[in-house]
Amino acid sequence: MKTRLMLAIMILVLLLAACTPKPTGEVVLTLTGLTETKTFTLADLQKLPVTEGYAGTKSSTGKITVPELYRGVLLTDLLDEVDGLKTDQAIQITAEDGYAMTFSPDQIANGEFITYDPGTGDEIAAPGSLQVLLAYERAGAPLNAEEEGALRLMVISPEGNQIVDGHWAIKWVSAVSYKPLTADWNLELTGAITDTVDRGTFESCSTGACHQAEWTDDKAQTWTGVPLWELVGRVDDENKHGDDAFSDDAAAAGYTVDVISADGYIVSLDSAAIQHNDNILVAYQVNGNVLTDEDFPLRLVGTDLSKKEMAGGLVQIVVNFGAAPVEPTAPPPPPPPPPPGVGTHTGVLSTPEGEVPPTGRSVRLRECDILEVANGVAVAHHQPRCRPDDQRAGDSGNRLDDGRAARHGRGDAERGAPQEG
Repeated sequence: MKTRLMLAIMILVLLLAACTPKPTGEVVLTLTGLTETKTFTLADLQKLPVTEGYAGTKSSTGKITVPELYRGVLLTDLLDEVDGLKTDQAIQITAEDGYAMTFSPDQIANGEFITYDPGTGDEIAAPGSLQVLLAYERAGAPLNAEEEGALRLMVISPEGNQIVDGHWAIKWVSAVSYKPLTADWNLELTGAITDTVDRGTFESCSTGACHQAEWTDDKAQTWTGVPLWELVGRVDDENKHGDDAFSDDAAAAGYTVDVISADGYIVSLDSAAIQHNDNILVAYQVNGNVLTDEDFPLRLVGTDLSKKEMAGGLVQIVVNFGAAPVEPTAPPPPPPPPPPGVGTHTGVLSTPEGEVPPTGRSVRLRECDILEVANGVAVAHHQPRCRPDDQRAGDSGNRLDDGRAARHGRGDAERGAPQEG
């Protein structure tokens, strides 16, 4: 009996400890600016201007967390403690477990987020202003240290009538830092359903706590991203997210995946090659830096790809059910030039009866004289003969001396002139 009582007391103590916020004298946040770094205790943060608002989320599986009242310090007010909000700098929020998300200046200053109706989950136009809050209280009480940490980033509004994507709500926040600004982008996915993966969603999926994959190339460069099969799993059936999002049944039935670059280049892979294969990934970073130039924003890389399959500048992934993969091909060669005596009437044609203006029509001449003119003097004479029935052509040609040039030298108007008879 005593043993059970002691065990119950120990469990209760552990639960209470988990729900107890960190002491106000302990450092809970590191803010790294462009010129200095500052640390904050919970008491330090509570001395900054206080803001409150309602925040809720919609997860990638469609689960809705209804809005609740949060209190804390606006991210803009926190940044003012170092260098302020810069138009050429993004802000990275990092959690204790290494999970990180990057916010653009527009998102922070203007509340540029996709919003949803908290009742239906349908996308709506933002009914009110949105602000980014570093929260330390929820519903009038400190955050649950076990479930949320001492600090949580939330996107708030004055009323509880809108929610945002769940990856913008970051738990256990421990650090805020500046990083060079990159353009926002989207990756379009098409299959049994369609989906748009924005930069924030992709970054969220690429963390160690989610679907992160890495590959080191022969130059010792480490590429970081998401396995291709995880992205295909978002659209290969109605199940977009979760441990069983990738459909093994669909992969067994067979399909191809077209990975498409902005310039139209296509890499085609079959379902057997990508199925649960972490050695083919869509990367957004190399050596910890965002991709640039022709690789931006995403590049297909990995051990199980050939050099020509490692395409950059990715913008779309298409799942083709029941199709066979094709090798990337070069554009077709230009058509051969027409045979002698065949062409299009594009210039003024001089004839014994006068000049004929351009008609743009196709012309086939049974017999013609062609004079090559250089510096106003005819230097060569050709007489191709074309037979329309079999298109065989003959050509007798002579270089002209000055005397012949004088006899045949009527200039450019003589090129292609038809003969009588």
